[in-house]
Amino acid sequence: MGFKIIVDRNVYDPSTDTFLMADAILEHPRVGQAMELGTGCGILSLVASQMAENVFSYDTCVYSYRNAVKNVVVNGLRDKVHVFLGDGSNSPMVDLVIANPPYLPSGPLYKQDTLSCAWNGGPDGLRITLNMLEIARRKVRRGGSLLIVRSSTQDSDLFFDALRERGFEWSLVKRQSGFYERLEVYRCNRL
Repeated sequence: MGFKIIVDRNVYDPSTDTFLMADAILEHPRVGQAMELGTGCGILSLVASQMAENVFSYDTCVYSYRNAVKNVVVNGLRDKVHVFLGDGSNSPMVDLVIANPPYLPSGPLYKQDTLSCAWNGGPDGLRITLNMLEIARRKVRRGGSLLIVRSSTQDSDLFFDALRERGFEWSLVKRQSGFYERLEVYRCNRL
């Protein structure tokens, strides 16, 4: 897509889920304000800058925050992509939230390290996803959207019940099968 991307140590290296979400972002109608939760190296926020007037990027990991800032600067997008250390709960209201949460389940005794924060979704794979859904519910304007990645390793009933409870209706926009999971991107409209 013409971006120069640097991926620092201790930051999630963009993978299949990242590129699946990038395609979904580029197919989304233009918006004024977008927000990415869990920005990692910032690549999806850079992609979102192509279809949003402003992008607010959040990550709770200091390594990811620094990496995303670096990629915004390298790509000359400081006036359009704004990176913050935090979970996004203090963001202004937006038209679109982008979330590619850590979704893989871990065992109950899994020892967490810095890089596992990028993929470890907790024992059921939904711990971080549910937090992001709650932030999205509070920050997406009525009529706005959430684009979110879901893995077939997650409990589908819990995932869709959580969307319903937070006032979203959804449709599948992208799907890709791998050797041990199916990845899906949903566009969830706030009612």
